[in-house]
Amino acid sequence: AWVTATRALTGRRPLVVGPGVKTGVKMRYNDPGELGADRVADLVAARTAYTAPFIVVDLGTTTNFEVVDEGGSFVGGIIAPGVKLSAKALSDAAAQLAMVDLKAPASVVGKNTREAMQAGVVMGEVARIDGLLDLVLAELGCEAPVVVTGADADAMAALLRHGARADQTLTLRGLRRLHELNRRR
Repeated sequence: AWVTATRALTGRRPLVVGPGVKTGVKMRYNDPGELGADRVADLVAARTAYTAPFIVVDLGTTTNFEVVDEGGSFVGGIIAPGVKLSAKALSDAAAQLAMVDLKAPASVVGKNTREAMQAGVVMGEVARIDGLLDLVLAELGCEAPVVVTGADADAMAALLRHGARADQTLTLRGLRRLHELNRRR
């Protein structure tokens, strides 16, 4: 529907990020066609902006990790529920737990239900990301900078133990680069 609407409004065929799109990134992923457009865009922008190896952590509906090795190849990643999805699932499943603002509490041990939920959801996400980064770095066998993008990237990067750098425009820059790589001349 979006392709049809875009074509009708602009008179041009839109670029759909998917199989067959030039990325400039060597893929060592079993089926690159399975990758979502956001993951591809993150990889393309990060490959242009950062020296390999690196790890991108994209905070959205899902929390995605994209891992690029020392040779600059995409070797795989991780997909987990995002922090907002986790908070919504908690609130939906437990009758007495309402949605809370997703910010780090003053203390990990909450003094009320709101703080306890913030600690569990926000600090739990920080601990999960840090723990997964430990495992990924051990598997890579080398140090790699961590780039965080997506919702609240600045706040989340500041909470991580891994000295992560926030890059709010990574995905959009990747989409622009994909357009440049695939533009019909």
